[in-house]
Amino acid sequence: TRAAQAVSVERRSEQLLAKSRDEILGHMHNLRLRETQLSQDIAGLKRELTAAAFANRSQGSVGVDPDVLMVRDQTRDALLQRLSAVVEARDKDLVEMSRLLIVEGKFRAGNNFNLEEARASLEASFANEAEIVFTTVSSSGRKLFSRLTHGFDMVVIDEAAQASEVG
Repeated sequence: TRAAQAVSVERRSEQLLAKSRDEILGHMHNLRLRETQLSQDIAGLKRELTAAAFANRSQGSVGVDPDVLMVRDQTRDALLQRLSAVVEARDKDLVEMSRLLIVEGKFRAGNNFNLEEARASLEASFANEAEIVFTTVSSSGRKLFSRLTHGFDMVVIDEAAQASEVG
């Protein structure tokens, strides 16, 4: 279907490989700026968490109003949630930057750019992000799956009745 095509590793890889040099460099520039900002945000949140932990230790918890303790915990939890979200956003940007670096290779002078290797690396990168994979029996044997760094929580195989052994 069109929806499946839009998220297929092949389609996403081809879309990246079709981008112009200016598109790649512009997107890379924006991601670098954002990564710098996110890294600064992470450092600030770590400082806030450290300061809060120090203040909480110095004040102790014996004889402290339970409502005050609850507010401390809520404040810490909110900081941890923000830190987690910012780290996740930065990690996502770093993965996107690594993909752009693969594509950028085709624009470097004197570089022996291997289109098939770049395509395979991009496909593996996209597939590594997946939590659930939809495939067919014949596609499940593709080289792509041997390049992955982890397994999946769920794999749905269409045409499974055609397989002689599932395992």
